[in-house]
Amino acid sequence: EKQDLAATLLRVLSLALGFRELTPGCNLSSEYLNFDPEASLASMVTLYGKKSADLLELYQPSLMWIIVTLRCIKAPSLQKELSSLVVDILNKLSFEKEQVSLLALKVLIELHNCKISDNFVGTASEASVFSKVIDSFAKDWQLKEPDEFTRRCLNTDKGVERETWWWEPLETFLKCYTGVKIDILSNACRETTPALIAPLSIESKRWFAFRLLCLGAKIKDPIHSDVDEKMLDRETQSRLSHWKKGMIDDDIDELEDDILTVVEWVPAKLMVEIESWIDDQSYFDNPTEVITISRMLSWLVFLEYLETAAADDVRNRISFSSYGNKTGAVFFMLSSCLIFLDAKNNGNVTRNNVNKIGDVLRQQENVRVDYLAMTVLFHTIEVFPTLSRIWWEEDCPKSFSASVSIFVQKMVAPETLRRELLRIHNSKSLGEMSVQGSIKSREVTATYLQDECTLSIAINVPPNFPLKNAEVDGKKTLGIPENRFKRWSLQIRQIINNQDGTLLDALLLWKKNVEKEFEGVEPCPVCYSVLSVKTHDLPNLECKTCGNCFHSSCLYKWFASSGKNQCVICQQPWNGTRIQ
Repeated sequence: EKQDLAATLLRVLSLALGFRELTPGCNLSSEYLNFDPEASLASMVTLYGKKSADLLELYQPSLMWIIVTLRCIKAPSLQKELSSLVVDILNKLSFEKEQVSLLALKVLIELHNCKISDNFVGTASEASVFSKVIDSFAKDWQLKEPDEFTRRCLNTDKGVERETWWWEPLETFLKCYTGVKIDILSNACRETTPALIAPLSIESKRWFAFRLLCLGAKIKDPIHSDVDEKMLDRETQSRLSHWKKGMIDDDIDELEDDILTVVEWVPAKLMVEIESWIDDQSYFDNPTEVITISRMLSWLVFLEYLETAAADDVRNRISFSSYGNKTGAVFFMLSSCLIFLDAKNNGNVTRNNVNKIGDVLRQQENVRVDYLAMTVLFHTIEVFPTLSRIWWEEDCPKSFSASVSIFVQKMVAPETLRRELLRIHNSKSLGEMSVQGSIKSREVTATYLQDECTLSIAINVPPNFPLKNAEVDGKKTLGIPENRFKRWSLQIRQIINNQDGTLLDALLLWKKNVEKEFEGVEPCPVCYSVLSVKTHDLPNLECKTCGNCFHSSCLYKWFASSGKNQCVICQQPWNGTRIQ
């Protein structure tokens, strides 16, 4: 009975002091009434400290009271106690009701605005609250009939629509906590990723879901470590078994490593979603905007995960490329973009038609699907240049071929080169290598001093790259054997033109190869590179007959393609040993 009376009094007093679910906080009422709430709040902290397990009916009224009085609190010790109390209450409440979710958003916003939230930065309990808010948004908001609370809100505020009542408080919450608490919020977003995939197909939710998914994708640490095939989702395991049919053992090992690399970084739910597209044979007969937008946004999130993984280790980019090829997702997405583009309009596209992913993140209303398709086409070609060229040569309809080429030349190639040069400029891994580049001449020149010998190599990027391959010129350096420069040129071209690698990736691998060659390490006779383009490993198999050393992956592919189990150089039956 005392709980019921206290809950009623707190609600009435909160409303009297100006509490409304969709109204920003204010301390004017308490100032005009000359009312000091610190005694009541201190009593509340004491009460919860004694009987926190028995005060369920008081949770929501207590949050209402804290919201309307928080700005009047001056004592730092009480502020800290209240912040802990708020998080404790929110962790005990169920967020299935929209009223609780909105109260949670409102009190978290008030804690931030009063500069009290810093008292519990980084706590596990706060991360749990963030996860509950996001999970509730993904699963519950607007999916059920309006409850009495929501009807009352909508009747008192005619400007708020049923499906979007939560836009403003959620937007405010994200603005508050994407600053000093970005790591906590990002981890909460990653934790709730499985629930956030479905809202991408709900028009009023998709942009917030996309923003939250992208926050989770930017975390610099992988989701899993020490992964094995047992950690794969059941559907991914089934597809992997299908992909492995007819492959040689070494290629199977390589594919498994690639898939496990992607599993380290990408949530299983997102992988299953992407892998399912190729099975939807009826999609291209009757594509709908809802499904297309959902898949395009999922794909942009996947590209965000790729960029994060590649920033951690350049070798991850090749693994993602292998996965994109095996799933058929790259070809599927590029073809999907053409459906919603007026690409036949002689390539008449403008910069305004292409949004950066950051621009898409700022959308709160439905963007034009053709503009989104242009954005996805741009970023897919930028991130997967090799696979995009193969698609253009083999799968792109002839009626679209010329306009896609013009689009690449006008939009993709210049911007991609600009970003590549910026990436090179910001790199801290180049050491003594000097790199100069020009967007106008489309030439990137790298100069590297090694053993008092100045090495120079130029990469010429064609105007419609990646639809046309980049070329490498090393004739400016004297005193280096021609066959060595041919090897170096082949290495760089292979990364840029065949491995979906960046200019920076190619230059860094060239630098490492040069260093190893000057140390006396002989290149692999199959790929002509000291370091494996994919794994960056040194040659690890030595022929006992002739003494030449090979990368194991290169040698096994040679065996498979030639149909012979013989050394590449001496042509004797293979009898080798592994180099430790």
